[in-house]
Amino acid sequence: MAELKLKFNDLSKDLDKVHQFQASLEWPQQALNGLEEKLNTIEKRLEALEHAHNKINQRMLQMVQRMHEIYESTSLWKAIKRSLLNTFTTQKAQREKNT
Repeated sequence: MAELKLKFNDLSKDLDKVHQFQASLEWPQQALNGLEEKLNTIEKRLEALEHAHNKINQRMLQMVQRMHEIYESTSLWKAIKRSLLNTFTTQKAQREKNT
């Protein structure tokens, strides 16, 4: 019986040590959980920034392509022709207005 009491006391001490160890691990675990939540928030923000960056890049590419199309379709001859047509149309409108 005395031997069982000693084993029981030893087990009780070991159990107390385990509880103390768990208690000492509790705050680091809470801190780690908090860090994990913050990392998840940062990750979501980074994904949102990446998505916004990709949208801006796509819009810029579309604008550059559109400007290139305009440049390609506007030759010097076409610009002169438009200018002359505008001049003639303006002169014709003025003549008709004067008569």
